[in-house]
Amino acid sequence: MEEYRTWGPPGTGKTTWIANEAARLAEKYGSDQISICSLTNSAVREAVNRDIPIDSDNLTTLHARCKRALQAPSPAEAHMKDFADAYPKYADFVPLRRDSGTREEEILASGSTVFDQIQVARQRMIPASKWRPDMQDLYSVWSRWCIESGLMDYTTWLEVARDMRALPAQTVVFVDEAQDHTPLQLATLRSWDTKYLVLVGDDDQSLYEWSGVVPEEFMKSGIPEDHNRVLRQSYRVPSAVHAQAVRILSRISHRYPKEYLPIFAEGSVISSNFSLSDAEEAVMPGVDDGQEHMILTSCSYMLNGIIRNLREAGIPFHNPYRRSNDRWNPLGTEIAIAARSYLADKWTGKVILRWMSIMSDDVFSDKKGLILMCEASLDDAVSPEQIRSYLSERTAGSVLSRRPEAMLKLKDRSVKGLWDYYAKAVGKEVKVIIGTIHSVKSGEMECVHIFPDMSQAAYTDMLHNPDRIHRLFYVAMTRARHSVILHDSGNSQYAYPIGRRS
Repeated sequence: MEEYRTWGPPGTGKTTWIANEAARLAEKYGSDQISICSLTNSAVREAVNRDIPIDSDNLTTLHARCKRALQAPSPAEAHMKDFADAYPKYADFVPLRRDSGTREEEILASGSTVFDQIQVARQRMIPASKWRPDMQDLYSVWSRWCIESGLMDYTTWLEVARDMRALPAQTVVFVDEAQDHTPLQLATLRSWDTKYLVLVGDDDQSLYEWSGVVPEEFMKSGIPEDHNRVLRQSYRVPSAVHAQAVRILSRISHRYPKEYLPIFAEGSVISSNFSLSDAEEAVMPGVDDGQEHMILTSCSYMLNGIIRNLREAGIPFHNPYRRSNDRWNPLGTEIAIAARSYLADKWTGKVILRWMSIMSDDVFSDKKGLILMCEASLDDAVSPEQIRSYLSERTAGSVLSRRPEAMLKLKDRSVKGLWDYYAKAVGKEVKVIIGTIHSVKSGEMECVHIFPDMSQAAYTDMLHNPDRIHRLFYVAMTRARHSVILHDSGNSQYAYPIGRRS
């Protein structure tokens, strides 16, 4: 096997490069001989949308590819509650519930369980003999339970696929976001029976050390220099933002040096005296000016005041990269979608059935009849007059007015939701993204707001491992297509010097 490496700084089109190369090589070797492994399912979906001419089974995450090769059942992690019931002594050692939108923050804030620590050690291929006694004890019980239950956990999929060399023969394997793969994942990839392995990524954007990633593993040499390629031209980052980003890069002590060029536009980096303390009291200035804004903090809890004031002002916001996080996507919940159907969508049978679910029963005079009528006209337009006879005389006028006030008055009181916010925000174009820096790593926006505040744990981590924090704020800076607004840290003693020259 020959290994190649393609380095792609922010905005240089790594995914586009992979798609073009995969298409070219599929024509040469056949569509069944090219595989692309992405780190996440969302990255896979993005690649699929590019209509790459390779077999769909060859475009997947590494974990999914290993699971399929081993014909494994669902992962053992999906049965964690069964394990805790069988071994209640270890219930506090395993993560029974986890907010998928903020897992990395829990790890960074030392909120990881013993189970998490075991998985990190395995991903870094640290021998069990070097683990703490409590980790060895739990892993002995966990692995025995997995065997008895006929299950394998996510990490075992990788270990077994590596040891058995189970991944099917290919001519070329591309690995997207390779810098965020752990030593075990990289070892599994290198065990693949492939003629060419192409690792595509950027060490400067490695943010997943909390999951077991060791950035130096991606940077390791051992390949001929002519097997390295640098995508040097950014198609996103303007020169003013690029200059500030390069200052952050200069602070990173361990990195692969590479040429990186901005787009031919000035852009801007602006200092603001608005802090998180101010955000507890008021909406950020300018965030409702009709432009696109991305608001970033290093920790999820720092967004609390920002979220509260955006709701009170009726400004729609979301995080398209973490759709499972309802706090960051309040207009994406089922209740919010039903509210939008009532207020803003064209009424069809399907749409009416959706908003009927949030209305009190006493709104209707013949609810069953209306349901039957809508089911017979799922995709057909339905006029207000067609449904008037199914509504009670007392409420028909309010319902058919489609006013937010009517929805607030007529909604089912047992249904929870941000009704005042829906009434103000539904129907408006969503131009604000909020989230942690980790959550938007693959994103970009016209204007990016960065708060430099850190948790005490992250600040302590910076004192011992500064490269990790430098990379974090470098990623934040390079999400911008035009401007960055650097907000003030207020009185916080834990802040990253993002605007300070080296």
